Amino acid sequence: MGHSAHLAGDGADCALMVDPSRRSLVGKAAGGAALIWATPVVTTLGLTPAAAASGGETWSITAERPLANQGWNNQLITGTVPVDEVCTTLTASAGNTPQMIGLNTDPGTNASYNTIDHAAYFYIRTDLGPRFYVWEDGGYGGYWTNINIGDEVCVVRDPATGIVTYLLNGVVVFTSPNNSPGTLYVDSSFYYRPGFWSGSVTLDITSC
Repeated sequence: MGHSAHLAGDGADCALMVDPSRRSLVGKAAGGAALIWATPVVTTLGLTPAAAASGGETWSITAERPLANQGWNNQLITGTVPVDEVCTTLTASAGNTPQMIGLNTDPGTNASYNTIDHAAYFYIRTDLGPRFYVWEDGGYGGYWTNINIGDEVCVVRDPATGIVTYLLNGVVVFTSPNNSPGTLYVDSSFYYRPGFWSGSVTLDITSC
């Protein structure tokens, strides 16, 4: 599996791109009840969302295996308002954990990655180290790289053109061949299966 990239310069400042009042996410507890993460909340899934000090919201999510369901059936974050950008920082990891976070036109379709239009796939293994893959419409998008604790990955849609880019630490590393002119929301899918895939990951997530 080789690396490829379309280098296009630095990404736009999130705060300048979209009105901060549009920033919002909703989380689901294990029982399926919706929780608006305006204040810190801890659920049985081990989520710890928190409001940002200024402008929008930030969620610090610690997903510890086992999760509620087996397979790609744990949708820990789903959006309810239109957004053009979602950024994720890997702040800690242990063991072996896979998860996807990105932008999607229909986040309520299911809890699987296979319906996320543009996803950042965080594939963490003790023998390989953390990796970031581009995953689009349920399949490998054509780019991957190793990442480190503290790296920030953003999926950004230009609202004027519909062009979607993937940024690593502020630099565009991949441009999607699939434009998204419609309304987009934050979506996610977290994987769990007994055995090899056990461990925990902490991700800081913002959207705008």
